[in-house]
Amino acid sequence: MIIAFDSSTLILLQKIKLLDLIVQRNQVIVSGGVYKETILKGLEKNYLDAIELNEKIKNNLIRVIKITNQNKLEEIQKNFNLARGEAETIILHEQEKTDLIALDDLKALKYCDYYKILFITAINFVINYYKQKLINKNEALDMIKNLAKFGRYKEGIIFYALEIVGGKNEW
Repeated sequence: MIIAFDSSTLILLQKIKLLDLIVQRNQVIVSGGVYKETILKGLEKNYLDAIELNEKIKNNLIRVIKITNQNKLEEIQKNFNLARGEAETIILHEQEKTDLIALDDLKALKYCDYYKILFITAINFVINYYKQKLINKNEALDMIKNLAKFGRYKEGIIFYALEIVGGKNEW
């Protein structure tokens, strides 16, 4: 499966150590803007997740692809008030015909929902991989707790995810 990632989802999944499994099972791509925002800026600040993501790029586990339709990019940013990284991820999806977009930004999720673009969030990756028995209950619970710490999820989403994994009393 080919998945286009935005910055926040890429960083969150790297922080909770689920990205390693994702890149083994899927083709992961990011736009040049997401690369700059996530890796280059992170490397300037010596962030561990940026260093680890850069290694994945060097090892061809994540591909960086240039966006070709700048007019559409500007149109999406302007008309839907999306940040550049999210807009580039949507353009990358259309350009590269990806199977899925990995996003966590509410405006971008609404755009995808409206235009019937398949998307997944970081928390959904955890739930799906748990259900597929690719990660165990304790790993899933730790990942959800870390997403609560690092991400900007509403409390109800975290509780729902914990309930699915069977750890509603773990919070």
